[in-house]
Amino acid sequence: MRRPSNRSPRSFAAPLSTGAWAGGIAVTVLLLGLAIGIPFSLPRSAWPAIAFTSLTCLLIPLITSLFVVRGYEVTRKELIVQRLLWQTRFELGDLRAGRVDPDALKRAWKTMGNGGFFGWIGYFRNKRLGNFRALVTDPARSVVLEFANFKLVVSPDDPAAFVRVLDLPEPTEKAGC
Repeated sequence: MRRPSNRSPRSFAAPLSTGAWAGGIAVTVLLLGLAIGIPFSLPRSAWPAIAFTSLTCLLIPLITSLFVVRGYEVTRKELIVQRLLWQTRFELGDLRAGRVDPDALKRAWKTMGNGGFFGWIGYFRNKRLGNFRALVTDPARSVVLEFANFKLVVSPDDPAAFVRVLDLPEPTEKAGC
């Protein structure tokens, strides 16, 4: 039996894929291990470098966790991306198209951002989409949103319902000759 949801039909969760979850845990464990292990492996004369490196290894997971996407909400005028401590907002007035595309992140490379540590968050590029911004937690649920001046990829828990809620006009087919 499915539990009733407290979410509105215009609110969507951002579930982590198994890869993002496993990758995030693995990197966190590695960094914590380094933060603990480095002081025991270097001479005390290197204390400033040890302190800096250990602190950096502890801060990376903490800072990265602040950027994690927790969910998406569609209002009449905005797409609101829920983060851990804040929201990122996108005006929907310039939204031209939206489509479910599980292959949106395939062969994408980071131009600036995080590529799999609890999500794919930042700026990316691939041959199919060109430059785009990603706020993705599960690439298999990717939705490509094409705005007038940029492309955004998100991954709501129900991609088809998310696109329907955007209430975009149906694309018109061009008549053949």
